[in-house]
Parts: sequence; C-alpha cells; structure tokens
Amino acid sequence: MDINSFVANLKTIKHPEAMSSLLTDLTQELHLKHFWYMKMRKEYILKESPISFVINDYPKEFTHGYLENKRFARCPVLHSAFNQKNRAARWRELFDASKVSSKFQEQLEWGSQFKVTNGISCPIHGPDSEFAILHFVANDEKSYSESELLEIKETLSIFSTLIHEKINMTLSTEKNDSNVHLTNREFECLCWAAKGKTVWETAQILQIAESTAREYIVNCMTKLNAATKVEAVTKAMVLNLLKYTDIIAT
Repeated sequence: MDINSFVANLKTIKHPEAMSSLLTDLTQELHLKHFWYMKMRKEYILKESPISFVINDYPKEFTHGYLENKRFARCPVLHSAFNQKNRAARWRELFDASKVSSKFQEQLEWGSQFKVTNGISCPIHGPDSEFAILHFVANDEKSYSESELLEIKETLSIFSTLIHEKINMTLSTEKNDSNVHLTNREFECLCWAAKGKTVWETAQILQIAESTAREYIVNCMTKLNAATKVEAVTKAMVLNLLKYTDIIAT
C-alpha cells in the first residue's frame, strides 16, 4: 500500500472505530498477524490508570486480560517503546527478553500463550503529555528477510503518525481543524519541510530571511495545533491541505 493510496483511504474514515478495517488491510498487506493501537497520557505509563482509547484485532482473551488486569503497567514492549523516538522498532531491538525484570518476564510468558511474542511497535509522542502506540504482531509462520523488515519499519514509521492524527481528529469535538487555512508562503515552507529541508535551506530556496521562514513554520504548527514540523506536515496531509504530489514535486 503506497502512501498516496493510504492517505486517500484515511480521508474516508469518519469515526475512530472505522480505522479498524484500514489497519486490518495494512496488517495483511505487510504480512503481519495482528494490530493494536492505544493512546493514553504519558504520566499514566507507569501506573495502572485507564487507557483513553483502544482498537485492535488481538485475540479477545488477550485483550480482556491485558486491559482488565492492567497488564500494560508491566508490559516491557510498552515501557521500552515509551523511551524511544517516533520510529518503528522490532521488539527485540527495544529490550533483551533474557534480562528483563520478573514482572516483565511474567507478562512475556503470559503473552506467549497467545503467540504474541514477536512484533514491531511504533511509539507516538504528541503534545500536552499525549502518548500513543501502534503494535503489530509478526506472523510466526512467515520468515522475514532483513530487507523486508526494514521496509516494514519504514512504512509503519510514516503510517503510524498519520493513523494517530486521524484518530485524534475523529475523536476531537473541541476544535474543527477543517477550517484551517494556510497562506501561500506558509504552504511553501511546510512543503519544503515535508521534503526534509531545514529552516535555513527553506529560506535559501525561497530567498527569504531564515527568521521569516521559521515564523511561517511556527504559524503552520499553531494553526494545525501541532507540536513539531513533522506533526504539522502529517495533519496537513490528513486535512488535504498538503498532497503527496506536492511533496514529491521538484
């Protein structure tokens, strides 16, 4: 599933629960087994506090036990991913299963009965103490090459942020982001940011002062209620303010 098709499908979603179908398709296309998305506040990670939103296709017994018994409070995948940047990582890259504490070891043993032992997780750090994570369980019946795993990780690193922002938008009833309007200069600066250009490089390309380019980027972040340039680009794409063709255009 290329990013253009994925964004197009993402835009058709009107409520969070509808994301389940899209995630199921993505899981199957990447030859993975299960998906799990949940969001909570960062200060709750180490506590047995309620999770604000969850969608998944894990076995029902696993879902019930994990949530009802607050197993997320002793989940080594969640705790290890929490300390990572917004990039997809394999579970074996996040922690060494042979060296985790007894409470984490018990969780791993419990999960093994559901064959939830190997996968990839995408941590998402948002503004205002927001944290979300998207897990994908690997298919035990498939042997993945290193190149396949790298491609899957790169795909999920991009898609996970888009998924998170779309869920946030459908959950939000406080602000109508569809009324966001970017000026021509704000659009140009955000577009160059999406291409990976720094503020200084953008200023050179557009022949404006670096401080002016930075101001335009900050304006975009403010209008889109984004904490970073990456989040601003993601929201702009979901809202159709910025198209994939704008990013790849020379």
